[in-house]
Amino acid sequence: MDKIFEYEKLDVFPVSVELVALIDETCKLMPRGGNEIGDELQKMVKSIPMSIAVAYTSEVKEERILNLKTAKNTTINIAAMLDVCMRLEMVDYDHLQANRDLIERTAILLMKMIKAES
Repeated sequence: MDKIFEYEKLDVFPVSVELVALIDETCKLMPRGGNEIGDELQKMVKSIPMSIAVAYTSEVKEERILNLKTAKNTTINIAAMLDVCMRLEMVDYDHLQANRDLIERTAILLMKMIKAES
Protein backbone atom coordinates (compact mmCIF):
# COMPACT_ATOMS: atom_id res chain seq x y z
CA MET A 1 0.00 0.00 0.00
CA ASP A 2 1.40 3.37 -1.01
CA LYS A 3 1.79 5.97 1.70
CA ILE A 4 -0.21 8.99 0.64
CA PHE A 5 -0.64 10.92 3.86
CA GLU A 6 2.23 12.54 5.74
CA TYR A 7 1.38 10.77 9.00
CA GLU A 8 1.73 7.37 7.31
CA LYS A 9 5.41 8.11 6.70
CA LEU A 10 6.14 8.61 10.41
CA ASP A 11 7.82 5.83 12.41
CA VAL A 12 5.37 6.32 15.26
CA PHE A 13 2.20 5.77 13.23
CA PRO A 14 2.55 2.02 12.53
CA VAL A 15 3.77 1.53 16.11
CA SER A 16 0.61 3.22 17.41
CA VAL A 17 -1.56 1.07 15.12
CA GLU A 18 0.21 -2.04 16.44
CA LEU A 19 -0.53 -0.81 19.96
CA VAL A 20 -4.24 -0.66 19.04
CA ALA A 21 -4.09 -4.32 17.98
CA LEU A 22 -2.21 -5.40 21.11
CA ILE A 23 -4.58 -3.57 23.47
CA ASP A 24 -7.49 -5.17 21.61
CA GLU A 25 -5.97 -8.61 22.28
CA THR A 26 -5.44 -7.67 25.93
CA CYS A 27 -9.06 -6.60 26.32
CA LYS A 28 -10.28 -9.88 24.83
CA LEU A 29 -8.29 -11.75 27.50
CA MET A 30 -9.84 -9.82 30.37
CA PRO A 31 -12.25 -11.73 32.59
CA ARG A 32 -15.95 -11.01 32.67
CA GLY A 33 -16.54 -7.80 34.50
CA GLY A 34 -13.55 -6.11 32.88
CA ASN A 35 -15.67 -4.78 30.04
CA GLU A 36 -15.82 -1.23 31.36
CA ILE A 37 -12.04 -0.96 31.69
CA GLY A 38 -11.55 -2.79 28.40
CA ASP A 39 -13.92 -0.44 26.59
CA GLU A 40 -12.12 2.59 28.00
CA LEU A 41 -8.72 1.18 27.05
CA GLN A 42 -9.87 0.50 23.49
CA LYS A 43 -11.35 3.96 23.14
CA MET A 44 -8.18 5.61 24.44
CA VAL A 45 -5.75 3.57 22.34
CA LYS A 46 -7.67 4.23 19.13
CA SER A 47 -7.33 7.96 19.74
CA ILE A 48 -3.51 7.77 19.56
CA PRO A 49 -3.12 7.13 15.81
CA MET A 50 -6.00 9.55 15.19
CA SER A 51 -4.23 12.31 17.14
CA ILE A 52 -1.02 11.64 15.22
CA ALA A 53 -2.89 11.81 11.91
CA VAL A 54 -4.60 15.06 12.88
CA ALA A 55 -1.27 16.52 14.01
CA TYR A 56 0.27 15.95 10.61
CA THR A 57 -2.65 17.29 8.64
CA SER A 58 -2.42 20.59 10.48
CA GLU A 59 -0.31 23.35 9.02
CA VAL A 60 -0.25 25.19 12.35
CA LYS A 61 2.75 24.19 14.45
CA GLU A 62 1.01 24.78 17.79
CA GLU A 63 -1.89 22.52 16.77
CA ARG A 64 0.56 19.84 15.67
CA ILE A 65 2.35 19.98 19.03
CA LEU A 66 -0.96 19.94 20.94
CA ASN A 67 -2.15 16.83 19.10
CA LEU A 68 1.19 15.08 19.63
CA LYS A 69 1.03 15.93 23.34
CA THR A 70 -2.51 14.56 23.47
CA ALA A 71 -1.30 11.30 21.92
CA LYS A 72 1.62 11.12 24.38
CA ASN A 73 -0.61 11.80 27.40
CA THR A 74 -3.09 9.18 26.26
CA THR A 75 -0.23 6.69 25.93
CA ILE A 76 0.80 7.39 29.53
CA ASN A 77 -2.81 7.07 30.72
CA ILE A 78 -3.03 3.66 29.06
CA ALA A 79 0.15 2.55 30.83
CA ALA A 80 -1.37 3.57 34.16
CA MET A 81 -4.65 1.82 33.41
CA LEU A 82 -2.76 -1.37 32.52
CA ASP A 83 -1.02 -1.15 35.90
CA VAL A 84 -4.47 -1.08 37.49
CA CYS A 85 -5.48 -4.08 35.39
CA MET A 86 -2.40 -5.94 36.58
CA ARG A 87 -3.17 -5.13 40.22
CA LEU A 88 -6.75 -6.32 39.73
CA GLU A 89 -5.35 -9.49 38.12
CA MET A 90 -7.18 -8.79 34.87
CA VAL A 91 -4.08 -9.41 32.72
CA ASP A 92 -1.08 -11.64 33.19
CA TYR A 93 2.40 -10.23 33.60
CA ASP A 94 3.77 -11.39 30.22
CA HIS A 95 0.92 -9.82 28.32
CA LEU A 96 1.21 -6.65 30.36
CA GLN A 97 4.94 -6.47 29.61
CA ALA A 98 4.36 -6.78 25.85
CA ASN A 99 1.90 -3.88 26.09
CA ARG A 100 4.27 -1.81 28.21
CA ASP A 101 7.16 -2.30 25.79
CA LEU A 102 5.06 -1.00 22.89
CA ILE A 103 3.61 1.81 25.02
CA GLU A 104 7.12 2.89 25.99
CA ARG A 105 8.27 2.83 22.37
CA THR A 106 5.25 4.90 21.32
CA ALA A 107 5.78 7.44 24.12
CA ILE A 108 9.50 7.82 23.34
CA LEU A 109 8.81 8.41 19.65
CA LEU A 110 6.12 10.96 20.48
CA MET A 111 8.37 12.80 22.95
CA LYS A 112 11.10 13.01 20.32
CA MET A 113 8.60 14.39 17.81
CA ILE A 114 7.31 16.98 20.29
CA LYS A 115 10.85 18.08 21.05
CA ALA A 116 11.68 18.35 17.33
CA GLU A 117 8.53 20.44 16.73
CA SER A 118 9.16 22.78 19.69
